[in-house]
Amino acid sequence: MLGKCTRQAAQNVDGFIKVVESPTVTVRREDTSGIATIYSDAEGALAMSNPFTASADGTFTFYAEGLTGGYRIRVQKASLDVEERNVAIGSVQYLDEDAVTLPDVSELGQDLLAATTPGDMQALLELEPGTDVQAHHANLDTIAGGSAPTAAGLAVLSAADAAAQRAALAIAGKNAIPIPATALTPRATNGCAALTSSAGATDQPDVPYLAFDGAAKEYATFLMRMPKSWNEGTVTAAYGWRRASGTGAANVVLGLRAVAVSDNETPAAAFGADATVTDAASTTTANMCLSGETSACTIGGTPSEGDLVLFEVFRDGASGSDTLNSVDLWLTEVTLFVTLNETNDA
Repeated sequence: MLGKCTRQAAQNVDGFIKVVESPTVTVRREDTSGIATIYSDAEGALAMSNPFTASADGTFTFYAEGLTGGYRIRVQKASLDVEERNVAIGSVQYLDEDAVTLPDVSELGQDLLAATTPGDMQALLELEPGTDVQAHHANLDTIAGGSAPTAAGLAVLSAADAAAQRAALAIAGKNAIPIPATALTPRATNGCAALTSSAGATDQPDVPYLAFDGAAKEYATFLMRMPKSWNEGTVTAAYGWRRASGTGAANVVLGLRAVAVSDNETPAAAFGADATVTDAASTTTANMCLSGETSACTIGGTPSEGDLVLFEVFRDGASGSDTLNSVDLWLTEVTLFVTLNETNDA
């Protein structure tokens, strides 16, 4: 569809605006100064003469394609000779279209454009029934509807396959898995203290924790059969913890290491390298501290789909960066972050 331009020729005569009857109108391309191709209809089926004569009331309308830099419109009648420069024809969808670069649309993207409902699109994206995609319906509706696609919609259209399109819709990606202290076991060697709780007052919670020494490197373990949707890549962890005593400013070093075990493999395998985070202690005894994430933890072994992964979390009280010296750290929870590349584990 072409852009539309409507104008009325008028001039100021002794302080009054007077219509210019039947002026001659010339439309030129701004980029080449050449006579422009113009039409009397939006579909471009009926070409107009150029120059042409406007109506007796000075009005004129023509249609033209979007053009970088726009058009020059010159109106002439007797002593009147005015030219309007850089006229943008139509909406921003037509303006400067020569300068707009859109991504290539894949075959699957073309199928998405042809789909009429979010349900049809979910089928094309291979989303299983019951998958929570409500947050993405706005983008799906935009692609199927009449408005211009959003940046996220364009990313979906340019993706080469269903997996890439699910990633563009942020259906797969980084996910948090909470691990409470009650799911952790002190390691047999260099392990932390056994699970205990600080008792809450009336109508307040008991808080379970594992105590880690302030002068040594101590460990606790947990294991997890990883979801099939896991991308078999690195993971990170964040920690909820408290200081057992004291109020001085200090830091602690917390970390994670892991090894993957596949079917019919021995669990007597070497862990990957430590991944740590340094977190500031609260200056109030027993206040909760919620750390940032560790660096990326590379899992030992050869991780594959559906593996059992054995994790160890630790406090490195012997590290020079851990300055909460001789004070126990009470670990209450670990949040494990994994990256998924599928929407479910079917």
